[in-house]
Amino acid sequence: MRRANMGAALTAIGVLLVGVMAGSASADTTVTLVGASLQDLLSTGYAPAGSFMSVSATAGKVTGVLNSQCYTNVTNNLYAYLYQVENNGVAGVNTMIEEFNASVFPGLADTAQMGWLTGTLPSAFDITTGAQMPEADGFAETSDPSFAAFYYGKRYNKAILPGKHSIIMYVMSDRPPDTTMGYVIDGAVASGVVVGPAVPEPATMALLALGGVMVFVSRRRRRS
Repeated sequence: MRRANMGAALTAIGVLLVGVMAGSASADTTVTLVGASLQDLLSTGYAPAGSFMSVSATAGKVTGVLNSQCYTNVTNNLYAYLYQVENNGVAGVNTMIEEFNASVFPGLADTAQMGWLTGTLPSAFDITTGAQMPEADGFAETSDPSFAAFYYGKRYNKAILPGKHSIIMYVMSDRPPDTTMGYVIDGAVASGVVVGPAVPEPATMALLALGGVMVFVSRRRRRS
């Protein structure tokens, strides 16, 4: 009985949380993406902070692989969170990928640094030629739930087609790494665990991540 009550309570809290988020004003910022090397972002002496992660993300006709890793320079307390999306679908069967976001992304500020990686690229990522660039502007949602988004819009010929992959994206932070959720979207929403700044305990994280998807999809509809 207690477990049932607890489950009902968490469900109610989740519905309330998403409702409040959808109805409240969000603190959002359009971010002009900038190409930069790891040395530009972290100065000399940078190194990986934790392991490279690669996970599948599949839903409906969306099928992808999310690659992520964090690099740091502990002397200046900076962290570069790196992400790359691979569309491992089949042309004519699977859909393109138009958007990627990392949610929840605690500590994201209005002055968020976001862009694509240049220079010497980490060898763990897929660094073959032909990587797809995103649109010129990304998006930082700085209220709760916070998330960082990159757009690969079809209308701008930026979509990640089956068999293709994105450039390596970065989001800067002053928070050490843990894990969060990464989402790829085109009609369906596919997700997987990626590297990200430390987030609240698991139950809260699940609720906030759900809210993040709702806010993100809502913004996507407004853009289209």
